[in-house]
Amino acid sequence: MENYYNNFPKLWGKYGFKDGYNLEGIKPWYAKEYIGIDKGISMLMIENYLSQTIWKYFMKNEYVKKGLKLIGFTNKEEKSLKKN
Repeated sequence: MENYYNNFPKLWGKYGFKDGYNLEGIKPWYAKEYIGIDKGISMLMIENYLSQTIWKYFMKNEYVKKGLKLIGFTNKEEKSLKKN
């Protein structure tokens, strides 16, 4: 994000990053709109990549655990502990 901010000033505007861009071709294109819904999920993905915090909290949710169990997902660590 720092790279985009520093090197592509047309991608940044009054409300932050624009919704989209295309740097390929003869003339780069930048959206005029700001659509925050796209940015929210990107921030979650970046945070999850950096710290895995989102995944850790998600996997603590009882409804998620029950749903995964119902569809047959298993935990590799639990499987290996049961074998030993």
